[in-house]
Amino acid sequence: MAQNIQEHRCSGCRCLWEPTETDVKPSGVVYKTCNKCREKKKQYKLANADKIKEQRKPRDKQYYLANTDKIKAQQKQYNLDHADEIKAQQKQYNLDHADEIKAYRKQYNLENKDKLKAQQKQYRLDHADEIKEKKNHTLNNTI
Repeated sequence: MAQNIQEHRCSGCRCLWEPTETDVKPSGVVYKTCNKCREKKKQYKLANADKIKEQRKPRDKQYYLANTDKIKAQQKQYNLDHADEIKAQQKQYNLDHADEIKAYRKQYNLENKDKLKAQQKQYRLDHADEIKEKKNHTLNNTI
């Protein structure tokens, strides 16, 4: 009578190996490669992290370009679903980094003084009617 014994052959080096406790994933599935091949792969990834990252860039960019609408819709839905959490995180970040943010804004305003003045002037020209209306409205309310 033949027993149904599953033969575990490594998909990397094609050796026969007997799975141990370390060869079983937390989900209960047995790895397809032996421990030796998994260690080699781990060492390769650590040694060539930059090379692997560069190889993935075009593939990731291609995927993003092909699925831009889908990705943006998912991001928008996530932001809607987690709006309270995101707001709380932003508020906490601003409280934790208030000094850095203030220093950055001050530095930015000093470096871009002319640019900011030009933007303000352009805004006043573009929205002159709205500004006058608001001004008249506030004057009428105070009288």
